[in-house]
Amino acid sequence: MPKTRIAWRLPIALVAIAASLIGAAGAQASWNLAGGVGTITVDSGGDTVTIARSGANLVITGSTTASAAVSSVQRLVVDLNGKSATVTLDGTAADLAIADEIRVKNPAPTSTVNLKGRIVATGGSGQIALNAPTTLTGDTTLDASFVGINRTTNGAQALIIAGTMFAQSADIGGTTPLASLTVNAAIAQVAGSIATTGAQTWSGSTGVLLDDADVTLHASRVVQTGSVECGGCTEERALMIDVSSASPGSTVTALGSQVGADGQTFRLVKDGVGTLT
Repeated sequence: MPKTRIAWRLPIALVAIAASLIGAAGAQASWNLAGGVGTITVDSGGDTVTIARSGANLVITGSTTASAAVSSVQRLVVDLNGKSATVTLDGTAADLAIADEIRVKNPAPTSTVNLKGRIVATGGSGQIALNAPTTLTGDTTLDASFVGINRTTNGAQALIIAGTMFAQSADIGGTTPLASLTVNAAIAQVAGSIATTGAQTWSGSTGVLLDDADVTLHASRVVQTGSVECGGCTEERALMIDVSSASPGSTVTALGSQVGADGQTFRLVKDGVGTLT
């Protein structure tokens, strides 16, 4: 299957969502779940923290264990404070659901966030922000008004993105391709590459914005039925769809109802052998 390249030269307004950072400080294995704000600080090497839902309670385990009623925790912030740690967000037994924010920040280069199950920010302006290297250890759904993946993400599992906006600023599946990716967000602002061994499905309601960056989609099949535009582009940018290693029955279903925007110019370039329809 050939590769398909689309490039634009003129910018359109960049969609930007600013997310506030919540500071956290504390000693090793210090859990603070008071006052409607959940804060976890890991401040030493080799720590392992697992956050899961057990009935109506949020349960945090590591060198100590704590729990709190899910309804009392508005924000769940894991501050790694520059230290090496493994943090697991587990929504397999029950949704790991927090009202306003789920955030992991300030990792060491060797830190890892493991994700599995359904992880949800339930509020109308709720957000999930992953600012640490991430591994899918089970099929995962991230559901929030804003979902931001800001560090590399790997793992041979299925990932579903739901909500209003999905922002990707680091490669997904670059080391270990995901099993599949389904994006049901209204807007997907993407940069870098996304690799899956199975299909990538971008729903008809999802508008894809190239975030002033070249983007490559590696998959067995790419289904893209929404619009494709270039957000804030300062120069020509390319969307490369690579299904060259696909089985004969795999295809790129569509590039959407709109490619580019009023006033933009774009090119369609076919690369490689085969037939492009």
